[in-house]
Amino acid sequence: LQDDPEQRRVMEILNAIHFGAPKRTSRGLYLYGSVGCGKTMSMDIFFSALKSHPTLRVQRKHFHEFLYEVQRLLHRIKAEDQQGVPTGLGLQRAGERLAAAVDV
Repeated sequence: LQDDPEQRRVMEILNAIHFGAPKRTSRGLYLYGSVGCGKTMSMDIFFSALKSHPTLRVQRKHFHEFLYEVQRLLHRIKAEDQQGVPTGLGLQRAGERLAAAVDV
């Protein structure tokens, strides 16, 4: 491990989310950077800290896995709409369902 100002900033943000998570004060966080800059390690540390929290529903997913899940959910909502009246709010409904399933 090396001291890196960017990694330090990410850990400060994750720490703030961790202590505010029960209140749902964060809407999300997207980490990006070059290979080997610590994105996965940062999320692993964050997830390890949260998974033992007794009242939080926590999931750890890679971005591609998350997008795949969103796509499947949108297809399901579209099929539901075809059986009834299309609302045109598929993405909003998908977000609401995802938010209802987990806290972090």
